[in-house]
Amino acid sequence: MKSAPIIVLSLWPLKADSLRTQQAIARFGSAARHPLCLAALDLWQWDAEMSVPMKDLVLREELVNSAKQLKEAAQAEIAQFRKERKRKEANEASALLRKIDKHLLDAQKCYEASVKLRSMHQELRRWPVAVFEREYDAALRAGDPKARRALQRVRKRWSTNEARLKDGNYRTLEMLNMLRDKVIKAAWAKDGGSAGYLEAARGAFRALSDEAWEGRLTAREIHSHIVATRGFRVAGDKYAKEVRRLARKLGLRLAEDQRGRKLKPYAAKQEPKRPRGRPRIKPDVGFTDNLEVVEAVKVATATGKTPVRGADH
Repeated sequence: MKSAPIIVLSLWPLKADSLRTQQAIARFGSAARHPLCLAALDLWQWDAEMSVPMKDLVLREELVNSAKQLKEAAQAEIAQFRKERKRKEANEASALLRKIDKHLLDAQKCYEASVKLRSMHQELRRWPVAVFEREYDAALRAGDPKARRALQRVRKRWSTNEARLKDGNYRTLEMLNMLRDKVIKAAWAKDGGSAGYLEAARGAFRALSDEAWEGRLTAREIHSHIVATRGFRVAGDKYAKEVRRLARKLGLRLAEDQRGRKLKPYAAKQEPKRPRGRPRIKPDVGFTDNLEVVEAVKVATATGKTPVRGADH
């Protein structure tokens, strides 16, 4: 999720222990803690996000100009065909002209929308510019050389595309982004879309020790999310000790994890489908002195009759 709109910077003060400040520190180093660097990052982020629409504006302007040139060429061809009394060619060129007019109308609408977006951007850009100028003037009046050196270091990190982030930085960013998304979704579900947008706009300026962040996530939940998004190396040890240590460092109060092993669902014992052991393939061995009785029993068993009792065998 992208950062909050820049126009709220003049309404909420810049806090050193806020979620937004900790995100900037994780991305650009400890120098980003200074209010001057935070204001500069907001201004640069604003211009970076609007650079793509500005490029689209140039492309749409070229598209409109090309469509107009095609329209003029089609109109000239139609006039020439009519002068030469070529009705078939004139009709085909007229059909082509109607298609060009349709595409030209769509291109002009897109271009006008881009122009309105540019004017809106120029109007709203004065807010981050004003905040940056205020912090810069404050640093000059205070004669603080650390602020200017910090701004140079942050500018260098920004120019190198945030340089190389360490595993701890990625872990911090993932935890803070996950926490912010959780709070925004909770506000949206509780009070609707307006509350969700308001939380997305100003929630990042709230201190991490605020009760709004308390008990939203567990260490195991954060660890599982980081493993799924960044891998085991960034997530740290499998017992989530690194996550808990980072939460204490940031001043976050996590929810308590479930203690002990997870209970497996009880499965009812099923009866065996066949008796245990190997089936009997050899008859029992017995001893007798009366073979006639044994033969009579075998014959009776084979024919389904009741064996005659009375003789020992």
